[in-house]
Amino acid sequence: MPSAGKVNANTATISELSAAFAAHGVPDPDNWAAEVDEYRPYDNDGWAKMFDQCCLGKYNPSAQVRNGIIASLYV
Repeated sequence: MPSAGKVNANTATISELSAAFAAHGVPDPDNWAAEVDEYRPYDNDGWAKMFDQCCLGKYNPSAQVRNGIIASLYV
């Protein structure tokens, strides 16, 4: 079930992802939205795919960016 300010990692548009990331203070939200979109779909597996294959593993962002991305999404 979604929480306030979260979007579905699998069905949100890139614009919706970007807006959610911006609302959570993620710098360069358009870039991060494109990265999240590229590696869909995601399972409700504790974000393992996102950490292993997608932006969080590939770019090793700061804790602020990582936490903002995760705070913005649900599956």
